[in-house]
Amino acid sequence: MFVEKYYTPYIGKTGPLKKFYVSADDIRRFAEAARETDLCYFDEEYAKAQGYEGIIASPTFPISISLPMDPIPGVWDAPYGKIHGGQEFKFYKPMVADRWYYCQRKLADAFEKEGKKGLMVFMIEDYDFFDEDMQPVLTTSATVILRESLFELVGKEWSAEERKETKVEPVKFEDLSEGFVLPEIVADEVTRYGIAKYAGSAHDYNPIHFEDEAAQSIKFNGIIAHGMFSYAILNHAVNCWFGGQARFEPKGINTKFSNPCYLGTKPRILGRVTAVDPAERTVCFDYQMLDNNGAPMLIGNGCVKMK
Repeated sequence: MFVEKYYTPYIGKTGPLKKFYVSADDIRRFAEAARETDLCYFDEEYAKAQGYEGIIASPTFPISISLPMDPIPGVWDAPYGKIHGGQEFKFYKPMVADRWYYCQRKLADAFEKEGKKGLMVFMIEDYDFFDEDMQPVLTTSATVILRESLFELVGKEWSAEERKETKVEPVKFEDLSEGFVLPEIVADEVTRYGIAKYAGSAHDYNPIHFEDEAAQSIKFNGIIAHGMFSYAILNHAVNCWFGGQARFEPKGINTKFSNPCYLGTKPRILGRVTAVDPAERTVCFDYQMLDNNGAPMLIGNGCVKMK
């Protein structure tokens, strides 16, 4: 049975204790997204007048902390497709802004059930939150459901070989000269999931990145990726070319955004060395990032110092 192999041996096991900082801005952003109106989540003076020590987090705010928690060692953590089956909370005291907290994840239980669409696995995960003195703040228990179709992904999502992007060996400084053509990089397709992950990390929820209607209202053909999402793809290409910051120091990159990066694009990044300084071990290069039709989305140049 799937549960007996991947979950039963780890029931009762905990993941690493995670320390995180809760800022007033974090609380405000979450409250705005959740359409909260209680001023205790926004106004410090108001919150103190209600007897709190400062701005407090809404009761469900800790979910935003628990979602990116590190996996419990040994427990298979599905990369996507998990269904939220229920949530229970036990509160001890409010979470106050501008303080450090701890969270620990535990696999409390796991079992299987046969559903209308096949076998389902139910996981019960507990999340314990503590303040800096390790005093309990709240405990929440989540029911997570995995459908049978996800089981075939076991072991695949963590494998570098499963990534679709082009693999290249970093260039060697000794091989570089003016005019040297850098290897073409083909990045992963731009998906809604990727855009959503970037939006969450950058706190940029402009609707043109999520809604066709909003994007079309300002003359785009549909949903576009964030400009800095595209830039991050470029940065990855530079890392592929020169071997990551263990092997180079970025000295500067200049970028012009020529065309939007639409949903479904598989960016191609081309580069050419324009100058090499052997004494300083610096390399300058031009680049362009192309869309599916070969039109440039990003054009620019950069310079790195090879180590």
